[in-house]
This record gives sequence, structure tokens and C-alpha cells, in this order.
Amino acid sequence: MTVLSIIRDCLDALLHPSARYDALTRARHRAFMAPRLLGSLAAFAAFPVYLAMRGAPTALEVAAFAWLIAPHSVVVVSLAYRTL
Repeated sequence: MTVLSIIRDCLDALLHPSARYDALTRARHRAFMAPRLLGSLAAFAAFPVYLAMRGAPTALEVAAFAWLIAPHSVVVVSLAYRTL
């Protein structure tokens, strides 16, 4: 199994049940979710590095990181309550 197929399977698991059976809708949902989740995960992974290099962040920097991490948080909460 390749890394891309694992990512595709994970994204397919996040799809709304009504979008799972139509190939075009499934592809559009994947194309919408993937960059947002990967971008927020990159910001989440970069935060400790940023803290180590820069020190304590200002309120504006915390707000910027929270904004970047928000899409991932929405997905986690939606999955917890099964509303996605």
C-alpha cells in the first residue's frame, strides 16, 4: 500500500455518506478537504519548532496559528459528534 492510497482511504472515511457513491462528488470533496487538512497539520507540526526558535509567541502570533489550525480542529470535533 502506498502513502497516497492511505491518505485517500483516510479522506474517504471523512466523506459525507451522500458523497460516497458519486465519483465526481467524492473527488470534489477530497480536493476540498485535503489541502485544508494538510495545511493545518503542517501549521500544527511547525508550532513547536517556531516556539523553540522564537520563544514565547505574542497574542497576534497565537491567533495566527489558531487560525491555521482551525480546519483540523473543526474536523476533529465534527468526527467526535458524527456531524461531518
